Amino acid sequence: MEDNDVFFNGAKERATRESSSGIAQAWAIDHLDGAKRAANWRTIEGISGILRRYPDIACQVHGTTTETKPPANELLADSFQMDRHRDVDAIMETLAHRRAEACKAAL
Repeated sequence: MEDNDVFFNGAKERATRESSSGIAQAWAIDHLDGAKRAANWRTIEGISGILRRYPDIACQVHGTTTETKPPANELLADSFQMDRHRDVDAIMETLAHRRAEACKAAL
């Protein structure tokens, strides 16, 4: 499971903006690309299986984003009620946190 990532749609992607989830698609496990969605769920199910087989172990979930220069994505900033010029780092940290929480919830 070491080299299995969970892939997310980017906040700037047109498909993200046009999805029924809107900007929340940027932290949804169900990627809009079918192959990536299936890979995401294989990863989640694999980790979940390990955790069920070995209930005494724990895992740490870490979300990441790409590096962004100001200004941050307007839809993300609005969604998180932050200033897209001043709060770029906080916006990206919040996105990373939401992605990690989505993975934890799926487990």
